[in-house]
Amino acid sequence: MERRTWVRFFRKFTRLVRGKANVTSSRYAPLSTLPVLYESFDTDLLQDSIDYLQTLLQKKGFLESKTGEFDAETKLAVEEFQKASELKVDGVVGQLTWAALLCPVLCRSNAISEELTTHIRSLQICLHQERLKVKVDGVFGKHTERALKRFQRRYGLQADGICGPITWSLLLGQRPEWDGKDKANLSFVFVAEQILIVMSIFAGIYFSPLGEKIEASFFEILAIAYSLSCLGQPLIDQLMGERLASYDFPLMRYAPYVIVGFLWRHLLHRVVLIFS
Repeated sequence: MERRTWVRFFRKFTRLVRGKANVTSSRYAPLSTLPVLYESFDTDLLQDSIDYLQTLLQKKGFLESKTGEFDAETKLAVEEFQKASELKVDGVVGQLTWAALLCPVLCRSNAISEELTTHIRSLQICLHQERLKVKVDGVFGKHTERALKRFQRRYGLQADGICGPITWSLLLGQRPEWDGKDKANLSFVFVAEQILIVMSIFAGIYFSPLGEKIEASFFEILAIAYSLSCLGQPLIDQLMGERLASYDFPLMRYAPYVIVGFLWRHLLHRVVLIFS
């Protein structure tokens, strides 16, 4: 390819990436600027969507008055909402922005309210339709969190158990058809998380500050840590589930498992008493 051709290609590609490419000049127009089309589509729906958008923005305190037009004030309100919702700030109301406007962020640490209960029920219905085992009761418990994580892993999302705009957009919008094979438990993230839990307990056993030194080989300690992970996980989820979900630093979620390692003798002794 000649130098001039490379230069023209590079300039066109740069304009495309920066969002400056014209819809008519390139078939790779920004997808967020294109409407969703279907058989009964009517141009009046665009006006209804603008009115509804301004109603939502006004209700959330980002817009003072409704004009019925997507004007500069509306675009500024959209950008402020996107910034507050930690979305890409472009002033374009796409699928993620609609999801953030319509659906709250849900997780186990949410305070219970009538409005949130309604949204939790909607989430549970969506998960149930995805053939995930969850009870539709309006309570965001451990079973709902587990089902949500499986859905997130199924579609390649971060399995954090938090239903934000990205998860909502997949639940309520278009997504690849699921082939019926749940590969969630085989994902790298899931395996890595389990390894970190076992190694955290291992560190707690080996470096215990309680003066209880263990006389065992590496593999024996590893076996104890692995067995305690089955006991430690539900125990910590029960005692610190909501607090763990609120940690911004991911490694902080594994600190309680080190404490499980500190108390390994007491926990194993309690298990022996239960089964004896």
